[in-house]
Amino acid sequence: MNKIYIDWGFGLGNEVYSCLDIGKKLLKKLEQNGIEAVMGHKNGKVIRLEQRIEMIKNSDADILISIDANWSDNSNQKGIETYYNTFSKDAELLAKKIQRELIKATKFYNRGIINCSSKTNLTIRKLIESKDTSIIVLLGFYSNPHEKTEMNKNIFREQVANSILNSLKEFLKIKGNFM
Repeated sequence: MNKIYIDWGFGLGNEVYSCLDIGKKLLKKLEQNGIEAVMGHKNGKVIRLEQRIEMIKNSDADILISIDANWSDNSNQKGIETYYNTFSKDAELLAKKIQRELIKATKFYNRGIINCSSKTNLTIRKLIESKDTSIIVLLGFYSNPHEKTEMNKNIFREQVANSILNSLKEFLKIKGNFM
């Protein structure tokens, strides 16, 4: 059985609290479905990247799901994107499934899945490299007024948690680790 590690909010703004809430909802849903999961920091305190990576590596988890929001100086930027570990076919498959479900549920613009490369933001790259099967979901732009409003709604957070749960269940079923 695979163990899921839930990480949230590597940004520094108020968007991290939306991501924390989604992470908590996802953790509860995974546990209710008999999927082993752990969430590294649940208290809302943002911790240093190095400490987060150490927690991820020490977790014995097989899969990393990191949840955050995007930001841009251009408030017209929009959409969801999912980064994945380039060296893992499983991570690419999981990223495709999660991205598809999130777009279907939220109706946000599809920015696609992105393989992590040397050109990727250093924080994202370091998180991705902490586990073979790892993805980072950027749920939209907190700098976009419409997307910010949606991300702050409980119904949006439930939709996101359900979408990730359903994608993980489908992925684990394909990998023969979930009935």
